[in-house]
Amino acid sequence: MMDKPQTLNPSQAAERLSLPDGPWKEHWQDSEPFREENPFYLQPGYLEEACSFLRMDAEVSGVILAAARQFGQNPAWQRFLCHGRHVLRDAERYGYREFMALPAEAGDDGFCYVIAFLSALPEIREMHARRGVPEEITVATLADLERWIRIYRQWYGRWGFGERNWLFHPFRGNLFQLGRLQFLLDRFEDDMHLFRSPESGELRLLAPDLARFRPDGQFDGTNGIRAENPETAYFRETTEAFLGTLISPQSTVTGRQVSLGKQDWRKVLRKGDPALSFHIPASGPMDPGECRESFRRALDFFSRHFPDRPFRAFFSHSWLYDPQLADYLPEQSNIIRFQRMFYLYPLPQTDDRQIFERVFSRTFSFSEMPTPKTTLQKAVLEHVRRGGHWRTSGALLLPEDASTEPDRRNQIPK
Repeated sequence: MMDKPQTLNPSQAAERLSLPDGPWKEHWQDSEPFREENPFYLQPGYLEEACSFLRMDAEVSGVILAAARQFGQNPAWQRFLCHGRHVLRDAERYGYREFMALPAEAGDDGFCYVIAFLSALPEIREMHARRGVPEEITVATLADLERWIRIYRQWYGRWGFGERNWLFHPFRGNLFQLGRLQFLLDRFEDDMHLFRSPESGELRLLAPDLARFRPDGQFDGTNGIRAENPETAYFRETTEAFLGTLISPQSTVTGRQVSLGKQDWRKVLRKGDPALSFHIPASGPMDPGECRESFRRALDFFSRHFPDRPFRAFFSHSWLYDPQLADYLPEQSNIIRFQRMFYLYPLPQTDDRQIFERVFSRTFSFSEMPTPKTTLQKAVLEHVRRGGHWRTSGALLLPEDASTEPDRRNQIPK
């Protein structure tokens, strides 16, 4: 039988579990009243039921149960799990930053966070039921937990889990899998200004004020590269117009200064506005038709189940939106067809790390460069051999465009 988690101060817990120092210690005592004897989330019966609900196969369920047995034999781990569960569940006091302040390298290959997420399953199911979310969407959404356990094994050759930053969102009830895509109740995080012409429907995106950008149209510092004489963007609002530096839908700061009269243009998105960030899980081919259907489903789903959370746009950050991919991939490839749906825009301080992780693996190294096996892998390496750099870019889509098939590539007049 498991004992009640011990009363440990954060320094004792850190020493016994070889945890690093950090801000996680500051709210350690907040979870002290929630210590319990034989916590339900370490009981085999509960975990078997939770894994069954999420349709996990026997192999992954067995690994989780084995990890739970180890935690149950170590009072210090029980106390740490109690704290992790408390930070995850208390939405009024804690959020993403506090959860991410917990030690990332806990020495258990991340399974303490798997158990913490599974401990929140009753609350998530109840919240979804209260909102009227169908159970099949709950299961599809939370199935990301098993997916990332398997990806960890694919990357490192052993069972583990390393995506607590991402899984925080579905296990707090803010993210949903709707068909091919995932959607997160979020806020637009980029310092950009988006305008639409009610008459023509055209869009214009203006750069942040005082942003520095290079001659190639990327923000200064992208890929660690600095220009000798970068240009400076500006943004101003007057009584009659919005003035600023134009960003093309091909993810470049053009250097072109424009004036958008308020009688002809309305501002539809700015930093901090409510938005849905969307994400493409690694669960198979990225068919543009299926992705488009996901946007249609999202419009219905959030208006039906979250009418109190209206949003102004869909947005995303990914290596998939690098327009340079069009120089290497066929015109009708899924990636290029997907890119056409969005207004693409550059991001400051970005690099090529994500594309190598996703196209190859987390353990990719130029010193041990793998033999490319796919058209995409060949394209990624060929661009590097030519001296090029990849980068993560942003993508924007307004709700009223989600049911159409826009092609943003040529919307900015020359």
